[in-house]
Amino acid sequence: MTFMDEDLKTFVESEVTVYVATRDADLQPEAGFGWGPRLINADELEVFVDREAGARMVANMSAR
Repeated sequence: MTFMDEDLKTFVESEVTVYVATRDADLQPEAGFGWGPRLINADELEVFVDREAGARMVANMSAR
């Protein structure tokens, strides 16, 4: 997904909570809440997740 629209960028970087969903290599889902989304570049978004609760989501994203 490319965030090119300035209005969408402003909304995403506002004080919103997001729902993050991932899957592992066996297609098993993992999801949870994140906060503080920030646009890094046109194709990359940074979001914070709880270290303990989000450990599997981070592992899933790192395995890509």
